[in-house]
Amino acid sequence: MIAFSNVRFSYPDSKFTLSIKKLSIPDGQNIAILGGSGAGKTTLLRLISGRLLLKRGTIKIDGQRMSSSTFPTLSRKIGAAWQLPSPPACSVLEMVASSPASSGFSPSLCQQLAVHALESLHILDLAERSCRELSPTQNHAVELAAALAKQPSLLLFDDPTGLLSCETRLSFYTALQFLPHTKVIASHDPEDALRLCSRVLLLHNGELLADGDPHTLLKDRILMRKAGLLLPQRFWHL
Repeated sequence: MIAFSNVRFSYPDSKFTLSIKKLSIPDGQNIAILGGSGAGKTTLLRLISGRLLLKRGTIKIDGQRMSSSTFPTLSRKIGAAWQLPSPPACSVLEMVASSPASSGFSPSLCQQLAVHALESLHILDLAERSCRELSPTQNHAVELAAALAKQPSLLLFDDPTGLLSCETRLSFYTALQFLPHTKVIASHDPEDALRLCSRVLLLHNGELLADGDPHTLLKDRILMRKAGLLLPQRFWHL
């Protein structure tokens, strides 16, 4: 369970403020965070992950408040794939194995978990390749494998399909549908929510516009326009 209470976050020297009074995400739920550029999607994910820390309000994961002191423990439960990752100078296998290593797994187990994660996404053939030789699409897949290898209970994705081709995007949707983790997906593309999620949050200028069923909210033309989003193509003629 992820629980927000009276959350308010601002960046230094910025007018932007993310403000969420109350929000809860139950275990096992797939939830999309949608909004235009600058809505606060990535900020929200980084607060959940502990990469940003609050000065006002609380975020709890499994009943434990995220803070600088609890981050080392809570971060072991979280796997994340961030937008436009900067590839490290190592092999794909080494990069993926470093993820469970950060949670304290033994070197031999890290290798096993890395191989399993790469196999599950059908990219084991990339194992010996340098991360810096990969295409943006391949890097997306490797980031996902690293997140999975960590054996988390919570997966966070920042615009996971933004650089993917149509074919690769469909493969990504298929892979995620069979993962049992709680998934929080930040995106500007409503199709991500319709394909993967049973719940959507619409953000605009750091505030929560709506919270509900994707197939209901995302056909609301007025609401979508207010959120700075295009109406999904499947709803154009309704």
